[in-house]
Amino acid sequence: MRAAPAPGGADGAGGSGPVGSPRRAVPRPLTSRLAAGLVVALEPLSAASRLAVLRHRAAERGLTVGPNVLAWLADHLPGGARQLDGALTSLEALLRQPGPAPDVATVAAHFRDQADAGRVTVERIAQRVGGYFRVEPRQLQSRSATAAFWCRGRSACTWPAS
Repeated sequence: MRAAPAPGGADGAGGSGPVGSPRRAVPRPLTSRLAAGLVVALEPLSAASRLAVLRHRAAERGLTVGPNVLAWLADHLPGGARQLDGALTSLEALLRQPGPAPDVATVAAHFRDQADAGRVTVERIAQRVGGYFRVEPRQLQSRSATAAFWCRGRSACTWPAS
C-alpha cells in the first residue's frame, strides 16, 4: 500500500482505483498499520445513530414517512446499515400499496418477524446450544442431569465437575 498516490495511475490521480475516483493521501504510519493487519473494533450503531442513518437514507430515496415510523424501525430492528437499507426497501414496497401511508402499528405488524429475530430469549439460546451439541433443546432445559450428560462428551467443558 502506498502512502500517497504515484503519478500516472489508471485513475488519472495517480492511484490504481477506477477511472475518475479521487484518492486521498493516507499517512505513512496508518498505511503501515493497515498493511500489518491493524484490527479496529466497531461497536454496533446506537439507536440515535440508527435513526440518523434511516432519516438520511429515506431522504435520499425520497420516502415520506412519519418520524415515529423511522424511530420504531431504529429501536426494534436488529443489524447495521445494510439491514436498515433492507428495511427501507421493504418500507418502500409497503408505501407503494394502495391506501393511507403506514403508521407505526402497520409497520410494527409488517416487521414483526424481523424485530423478534433480534431479541435474545432462553428458547433461542437453547436452540442454538442444542443445535451445536446435537441435543434437543428440551433436554437442555430439563431438571435432570440429562443435559449435562449429553454435553460432557461433546465439549472440553468439565461441568459438572466429576
